[in-house]
Amino acid sequence: MRILCILTVLVGCLEPAVAQRVLGMSHARPWPADRYADTDGTPWLFDRWLPAIIYDGAGATYVVDSLNLNGLTPAVEVRKDGRYIELDERAYPRIQVVRAPADTVELRALALPSGQVRYLLLRYAGSRLQLFEEFLVSRDERRIETPGKTEYIRRFVHRQRYWLVRPGEAPVLLKSKKKELLAQLGPAAELAAFAKKEKLNPKKVDDLVRLVAFAERL
Repeated sequence: MRILCILTVLVGCLEPAVAQRVLGMSHARPWPADRYADTDGTPWLFDRWLPAIIYDGAGATYVVDSLNLNGLTPAVEVRKDGRYIELDERAYPRIQVVRAPADTVELRALALPSGQVRYLLLRYAGSRLQLFEEFLVSRDERRIETPGKTEYIRRFVHRQRYWLVRPGEAPVLLKSKKKELLAQLGPAAELAAFAKKEKLNPKKVDDLVRLVAFAERL
């Protein structure tokens, strides 16, 4: 019932002129009941599967009720009736994910310098600067030897990378060191003074967003 209410709100918010279509599931694969059962943790960006509006390159929309980003594969997956598909980043460049009726986040397909196209989480969108978060997951495996027995402990390990985009330019991977990162954003001295005054730590995403928003105004 909760998902139905959210989807009703979603559909009501769409512009009347925007075409709504049914997302094709003809090539869907069965959802394995034991998928990732051998690994501790989760490879998913969201802690639950969420409703979303998917936009194709022509602007047509597809409303789905169960979507998540798999940081291990990495791909956005849509589930329906015990089956799932992986979205083509080039065919569907934008996704609005609904965590609550008044709480949406956006995934965008971004062409990275490596040539790969990945879905990244949009953290800040200004007229001159955009900040994206890349969600990456690896699987760590450790072997434990006991008398007469070998066990393997597997767990998912999460990490994030942040990309800065300026209009007409390739995405820039932000450095991990504060001094280098501030120089990437803009006038380093002004940004450093702002970070010091506001006690901002760019390793925290909310603080990084504030720094990018400040750089936008310089």
